[in-house]
Amino acid sequence: MIITELLAENFRKYEKLHLADLPEKGLIAVNGSNESGKSSLGDAICFALFGRTNQLTDERIGKLVHWGKQEAKITLSFRHRDKHYCLTRVADTQGVQTASLWCVDDDETLADTSDEVTAALKELLGYGYPAFIKTFYWSQQGSDDNRADTESLQAMAGVKAYIGLEEAFSAEQEKLSTELGKIEKDYQASVDVRDATGVDQDWLPQLVEIRDSLEICERDRRGLTQNVNQVRETYTEKHSTFQQLMRRNDRLGWFTTLGLVLLVLALLAWALLTFSPDLLASFWPEVTQQAGTVGRGLLWFCVGAAIVTSVLMLYGWNLERNQISPLYDDAAVMSDDLQRGADKLNVDMNEYLGEDTHNYLAQSGLLYEDDDDKKWQSDPVHLDDLSERIRTYKADPLETVASADGVSMALDRQNKTLYRCARAVDKDVEIERVRVDEYIVLNADVQRYEKLRNEHINGIKVREKGRELINKASLHSIRSFNRLVHGRCQELLSDFTQSHYTDLEIDNNFALKVLSEEKGDYLEFEEISAGTQRQISLAMRVSLANTLAESTDANGQFMFLDEPFAFFDPERTAATINRLYESTAGNLSQIWVTVQGMPE
Repeated sequence: MIITELLAENFRKYEKLHLADLPEKGLIAVNGSNESGKSSLGDAICFALFGRTNQLTDERIGKLVHWGKQEAKITLSFRHRDKHYCLTRVADTQGVQTASLWCVDDDETLADTSDEVTAALKELLGYGYPAFIKTFYWSQQGSDDNRADTESLQAMAGVKAYIGLEEAFSAEQEKLSTELGKIEKDYQASVDVRDATGVDQDWLPQLVEIRDSLEICERDRRGLTQNVNQVRETYTEKHSTFQQLMRRNDRLGWFTTLGLVLLVLALLAWALLTFSPDLLASFWPEVTQQAGTVGRGLLWFCVGAAIVTSVLMLYGWNLERNQISPLYDDAAVMSDDLQRGADKLNVDMNEYLGEDTHNYLAQSGLLYEDDDDKKWQSDPVHLDDLSERIRTYKADPLETVASADGVSMALDRQNKTLYRCARAVDKDVEIERVRVDEYIVLNADVQRYEKLRNEHINGIKVREKGRELINKASLHSIRSFNRLVHGRCQELLSDFTQSHYTDLEIDNNFALKVLSEEKGDYLEFEEISAGTQRQISLAMRVSLANTLAESTDANGQFMFLDEPFAFFDPERTAATINRLYESTAGNLSQIWVTVQGMPE
């Protein structure tokens, strides 16, 4: 940014000041005594650009208006990146401002309010008031503070954004840590409340398994009891039917045997009559005389006997197959049912129920509560060979019914025990289910706090890593910036101090140390006299201005130095002015300097 024209109306000491056709390169020296209005030039430039000065802001801006006037107006024309711009800013005695900015080359208004102008200039120039006042503007009043301008240095080095981000991460990390402490307390409290329920998440499935096993055993026993009762109810009837069928079968067998005997005898008689009539005539002569008739009669008798015998045999086979054989099958089923019932009665309870189920029932006091439980195995049933005799219906019905009654009653007792235990365990399951439901609700709180805790822990880790990366990037930028400033400042420092101080160091915190040729060592900035501090600050300021001008790529930049040689002797002042003039060949192509007197 190069100033080409300045028009001030009713501004401070000036009713009207018009500086036109200003040189774009070189040193512009403003010479005058105290209270001559030299510093007002810098205030006019600063006010035009940013709506404030180094000392006056907001409503105090009204003090810039010339005594007796209603408003002050500054028109500033400048060139930036080969384009010409015109900036106008007006302030009244109440501090109310209006401003406008337009591009002369494009004949375009860029902003027409004070806030819009501020934003447009920052985007156009690449810096705002804080960077400008600490680099391109040297105020006579502000230069009395000889402390290193760390904030501006950070901005110039490009690490201010890093620092802001690091501070934001640090604040977020601290906030997350504070919240994490509260979450940890809430989490532990929720864990304690959840654990206080004493719920074992594996216990409910075990209880359900115990209940299901009891119900399976109960159904098994109930089915056996029904089968045994069926034996008791049907054996007598089937036994009676079997006996009747067997008697009928015996009679059929007797008649069939008789028919076969008669058939054989008739066949023998017919054979003798037919093939050996002489033998038959010796003891039965009458038959031989009527051999033809008798032979035919015997033959028809044989046919009849064969038919009758065949019918009897077929009927007997049908009786055996369709009536007696099914009764044997039924007898086998009844025998097996009764035997299984007896076998179940003789099984040990622990073995039958399973160790887990038996132990739980015993520990819960659900077993042996009444006489039925105690009779579980008190009357073992021994059928001996009854089952085998039932298979052939040789068992007496009374004996069979009595045995079936005994087995059925014993099974009923065990069924009652199993049913009672199953219902008791079912209640335990419901109680445990309620406790588990409560546990699930409480555990949901635990998981919610655990999720929050993990999110905060991860957030803290992420921000810690972010701060680490930011610090590394910031350190890299600082070192690069320090190398750049050091190279430019070293030569200026030697010229401004007449080679008394020839080198300086800038650490990562922007603390300055200067090399004293006389003492042969680096001195802290605070150890140097106020005059020398001012000289070093001027050298640093010019170096910073060069650095910022280069970084903004403005194709030329102005700098305003208000009374920079207050502590310089004439010889050093002349040397510094010459050095500043030489500097205008670089990025700082236009340097304004106010002095009370120019050295020859």
